Amino acid sequence: MEADDIMFQHDRQFFNVRASGMLMKDEKILFHCDNNEPTPYFALIGGKVKFGESSQDAIKREYDEEVGIEVKPERLLWVMEHQLLDSETQSTLQQVVFVYLLSSDEVNKLPDQRFTVGRHTFE
Repeated sequence: MEADDIMFQHDRQFFNVRASGMLMKDEKILFHCDNNEPTPYFALIGGKVKFGESSQDAIKREYDEEVGIEVKPERLLWVMEHQLLDSETQSTLQQVVFVYLLSSDEVNKLPDQRFTVGRHTFE
């Protein structure tokens, strides 16, 4: 969590706003694989929106930071709301996620198979 992320906390309740994007290459969708969890999972690439930043600018920033390519949000696909409970800590997370269909002139620079950039693995 960074100081300028849109995130609020009250007791053990958390709220944040995120942006994620669907980038396709050869009819495949690029996913982030989180191998740091007890059960690895796949997710669309994205992250928290910062105060004063639009969700479109956030997804462009996240792709640049995580994958190193420039993307263009073509259209908003959907808005999702998640409400999650951590049974160990009894804390709750509520988040709103803006999901965009993306394009990129740099998509062909990406490998065709699983690859890693920094601490992120993509497939």
